[in-house]
Amino acid sequence: MSGMTDNGRKLFIARLKREGRYSNYRKRVGEVRENTDLSDWKGKAMAQKEFGFIGYYDEKDRLFAENIQEPLEIQIEEARVDDEAEELVAAFGDFDFTTSDLPEDIAFVFHNLHKITSPEDPSSWKVSTNEAPTPGAWNMLTWAASNRTKFMELVIREKLKDRKEDDGGMSDSGQSIDEIDRMLAEIRSGD
Repeated sequence: MSGMTDNGRKLFIARLKREGRYSNYRKRVGEVRENTDLSDWKGKAMAQKEFGFIGYYDEKDRLFAENIQEPLEIQIEEARVDDEAEELVAAFGDFDFTTSDLPEDIAFVFHNLHKITSPEDPSSWKVSTNEAPTPGAWNMLTWAASNRTKFMELVIREKLKDRKEDDGGMSDSGQSIDEIDRMLAEIRSGD
């Protein structure tokens, strides 16, 4: 789950508390848990939707409309995410993805994901449409921005497996796949 989604939910909970509806929301979450087969996450999502949660930017717009300052905890988290993105871009720079063993569109996505701090806000991205080798590469990047785990599992991991199987000369030692598995485990543990 991305930081912006987490922050959106924090803003949503804060709004329900301001409106005096938080206890009703918690009660509804409990009812959903007891009366459905939904996972905890899907049950909460269902209750959040019923209570008007749309997303991070909707909650920020509500704060602005009500002239309420965003909680300091969220301001600090957003600043930290922006700082980390700047550090990544500075550390990795612009990789020449045309030299990658991956197909050009996939390489473009893989080597530019670190430039995306907020999948919901493409205007904050440190990469632009004119850098994409094809429109399909840009579309894949917009999808991967919100689905990093799936991108790593379905696209990168499979391409690395294919490369390992197809390579008759030097072969992948398996470390790349192990590294992707480790990264996926870290992403999942953060969900």
